[in-house]
Amino acid sequence: AIFAKVSANGGSFVGVLDYHTPKGDPSWCAHKATYDCPHDPLFALWMKDNNAWKPQREFAEFLESNTAQIVEPSAAEFLEVAQTLTARTQVSFSGSTRLDSGRDQVAYEATSETKAGEKGSLPLPPLFTVGLPVFDGARPWKFKARLRHRITDQKKLELKYELINPQLTVRAAWDDIVQVITEATKIEPYLGSC
Repeated sequence: AIFAKVSANGGSFVGVLDYHTPKGDPSWCAHKATYDCPHDPLFALWMKDNNAWKPQREFAEFLESNTAQIVEPSAAEFLEVAQTLTARTQVSFSGSTRLDSGRDQVAYEATSETKAGEKGSLPLPPLFTVGLPVFDGARPWKFKARLRHRITDQKKLELKYELINPQLTVRAAWDDIVQVITEATKIEPYLGSC
């Protein structure tokens, strides 16, 4: 029998060589072969930085070091967006008090303008796609991500990406590996521990 288990750090397969006798009687389960299936280092890197705000320079350096994983838009275009992004926020505030009725009225309006490219002509992509192998040695899977930006209280531009439902892609990648092992061994793994 084979047992398959996925976790936050990867997965594992345990083959129990003396699980049951050919007649179906329980055996000692003393002889086991284990295959640890760790996450690919690139996947672990992108997951570690998922949802983490970074200053513009640090974010651009991260992208520059990982352009090979950017599938769409082109890595060069996406890197240019990250390097040349400018954002400006204008805030207007007004308030008034009516002495005869005691009513206060307050208005607050914030508007943001975002541009990218040397001439401010590149559109800011709301989504981008990265191709990452989830498990070490496995094929890459496509992950959609949102690009987010903000201006901090210190008037510094920060960026982050948010991988969209990465757990669904991780599960599909795991199912793919389970299928490969099933086809290679002609044994369908049990999900869980032995």
